[in-house]
Amino acid sequence: MKTLDDMTEQELKALFIDIATVVKAKLPEGTGFVVLATPMGTGGVAQYVSNVDRSSASKWMLETVERWARNAIVER
Repeated sequence: MKTLDDMTEQELKALFIDIATVVKAKLPEGTGFVVLATPMGTGGVAQYVSNVDRSSASKWMLETVERWARNAIVER
């Protein structure tokens, strides 16, 4: 398989649609998700697929990064 950086836009789109289909099938109905993937090592561009609008995805990712920065754990 090609690296993400070596894929065409069409290949990336097909791959991430497949990924989203699998993720959606595994999660409870009504669950929003974002899958973020990037080539390992230096460089490369992160790619993502989501079933929510960009503003929601951005909010979730920023909240997660802020928790990571604080080493915060969300108690369940």
